[in-house]
Amino acid sequence: MFKVLTNRRQGFGNQTATLAQVNSQDGCSAEFVLTQPGDGVLLMTDGISDDLIPEQLESFFDAICQRQLRSSKRRMRKWLTRELHGWSTPRHGDDKTIAGIFRTD
Repeated sequence: MFKVLTNRRQGFGNQTATLAQVNSQDGCSAEFVLTQPGDGVLLMTDGISDDLIPEQLESFFDAICQRQLRSSKRRMRKWLTRELHGWSTPRHGDDKTIAGIFRTD
């Protein structure tokens, strides 16, 4: 089952709040268990998520997960770095950070 944990953003605010600035009641927390191979969590900054079409998030997750399954850590890091440096949104200079945790066994 695929699930997006954050609300869909409305419009473009071009403002960033650091974790220290965010009211703890505005924060987000979730608990889940990765029970099956292929289960995972993908965290990303708005420099990535804002460029993705909401209907394509699941296939984006699947593509990252499948690449990770067939790559060594070194090859995955190189591939992901190359993908982020060559991000396909022209003239978009926002920071791009992504972290993933996947169950593989």
